Amino acid sequence: MKYRPRTLDDILGHEAAVTRLRGMVASGKLPNALLFTGPSSVGKTTLARALATELNGKPAEKQQDYQEINGTDQRSIEDMRNLIQVSKFKPSGKKRIIVIDEAQGVLTNAPAAAALLKPLEEPSPDTLWILCSMDPTKFGSGNGKAIANRCTQFVLEPHSNGELLKQALRIAKGERMRYVDKELD
Repeated sequence: MKYRPRTLDDILGHEAAVTRLRGMVASGKLPNALLFTGPSSVGKTTLARALATELNGKPAEKQQDYQEINGTDQRSIEDMRNLIQVSKFKPSGKKRIIVIDEAQGVLTNAPAAAALLKPLEEPSPDTLWILCSMDPTKFGSGNGKAIANRCTQFVLEPHSNGELLKQALRIAKGERMRYVDKELD
């Protein structure tokens, strides 16, 4: 957690996604909902948190307008109704941001997934929904497809070896670790 990127500037890789998100923020034309898909540990939730920081000017974990749930653990109709209710309140900052991590889990409960359709299509103007999923195939039919169609989609690819090396160097320097391999510089 110590070295997890906290801002869009800190994100390694995903240049196209970061550029696109920055453009949306700068233009003020942020969509109602975003869907980040990609393999496990690719940075979907990290990107959502960094975007929240960009939008509201402080780290996501310090924002009262930021809410994050795990869709495999919190996927009941009551969970979705609670999020929908929260989404209607005016934020204290610029935007209320609701992140559903592992959003494919919500799709296993048809009433919960159906409940999510309307606020994604007609959300409060002050709310941004961000769904993260490591299983984009779940969004190919039924409620999943309807949800995906209401979102601006970003497909995140695994990091390259060079990007991973850059992060390893960042950590080594941050921890004042010595390394011998000249290939690392």
